[in-house]
Amino acid sequence: MGYFSNGSEGEDYVCRHCASCAHWDDGGCAVWAIQIFHNYDRDSPAEDIINMLIPRSADRLGNERCTMWIAKKAE
Repeated sequence: MGYFSNGSEGEDYVCRHCASCAHWDDGGCAVWAIQIFHNYDRDSPAEDIINMLIPRSADRLGNERCTMWIAKKAE
Protein backbone atom coordinates (compact mmCIF):
# COMPACT_ATOMS: atom_id res chain seq x y z
CA MET A 1 0.00 0.00 0.00
CA GLY A 2 1.18 3.48 -0.57
CA TYR A 3 2.64 4.80 2.62
CA PHE A 4 3.54 8.43 3.14
CA SER A 5 5.52 9.29 6.25
CA ASN A 6 4.20 12.85 6.29
CA GLY A 7 2.14 15.35 4.34
CA SER A 8 5.13 16.61 2.38
CA GLU A 9 5.87 13.13 1.06
CA GLY A 10 2.22 12.75 0.07
CA GLU A 11 2.24 16.13 -1.71
CA ASP A 12 5.41 15.14 -3.57
CA TYR A 13 3.68 11.97 -4.77
CA VAL A 14 0.68 13.99 -5.94
CA CYS A 15 2.94 16.39 -7.86
CA ARG A 16 5.00 13.59 -9.45
CA HIS A 17 2.14 11.28 -10.39
CA CYS A 18 -1.41 12.39 -9.66
CA ALA A 19 -1.26 15.86 -11.21
CA SER A 20 -0.53 14.34 -14.64
CA CYS A 21 -3.29 11.71 -14.39
CA ALA A 22 -6.59 11.94 -16.27
CA HIS A 23 -8.47 10.85 -13.13
CA TRP A 24 -7.14 13.75 -11.04
CA ASP A 25 -9.09 16.97 -10.66
CA ASP A 26 -9.03 19.82 -8.14
CA GLY A 27 -10.80 17.60 -5.60
CA GLY A 28 -8.43 14.65 -6.02
CA CYS A 29 -9.56 11.23 -7.21
CA ALA A 30 -11.16 8.06 -5.86
CA VAL A 31 -7.79 6.30 -5.42
CA TRP A 32 -6.39 9.17 -3.36
CA ALA A 33 -9.55 9.25 -1.25
CA ILE A 34 -9.20 5.53 -0.49
CA GLN A 35 -5.55 6.13 0.38
CA ILE A 36 -6.31 9.00 2.74
CA PHE A 37 -9.31 7.49 4.51
CA HIS A 38 -8.29 3.82 4.73
CA ASN A 39 -4.47 3.77 4.84
CA TYR A 40 -4.29 2.71 8.46
CA ASP A 41 -7.36 0.45 8.57
CA ARG A 42 -5.62 -2.84 9.25
CA ASP A 43 -7.86 -5.91 8.96
CA SER A 44 -9.97 -4.04 6.44
CA PRO A 45 -10.81 -5.20 2.89
CA ALA A 46 -9.84 -1.67 1.79
CA GLU A 47 -6.22 -2.49 2.68
CA ASP A 48 -6.08 -5.02 -0.17
CA ILE A 49 -7.40 -2.42 -2.58
CA ILE A 50 -4.83 0.11 -1.41
CA ASN A 51 -2.04 -2.44 -1.92
CA MET A 52 -3.15 -2.99 -5.50
CA LEU A 53 -3.69 0.67 -6.39
CA ILE A 54 -0.55 2.28 -4.95
CA PRO A 55 2.08 -0.45 -4.63
CA ARG A 56 5.20 -0.05 -2.54
CA SER A 57 8.50 0.08 -4.40
CA ALA A 58 10.63 -3.08 -4.50
CA ASP A 59 13.05 -1.65 -1.93
CA ARG A 60 10.06 -0.70 0.31
CA LEU A 61 11.43 2.86 0.60
CA GLY A 62 8.83 4.55 -1.55
CA ASN A 63 5.72 4.12 -3.67
CA GLU A 64 5.24 3.19 -7.30
CA ARG A 65 2.92 5.14 -9.56
CA CYS A 66 -0.76 4.32 -9.08
CA THR A 67 -1.93 1.38 -11.20
CA MET A 68 -4.96 3.43 -12.32
CA TRP A 69 -2.79 6.24 -13.72
CA ILE A 70 -3.67 7.37 -17.25
CA ALA A 71 -1.91 10.29 -18.90
CA LYS A 72 -3.97 13.47 -19.23
CA LYS A 73 -4.75 14.43 -22.80
CA ALA A 74 -3.34 17.72 -24.01
CA GLU A 75 -5.92 20.48 -23.98
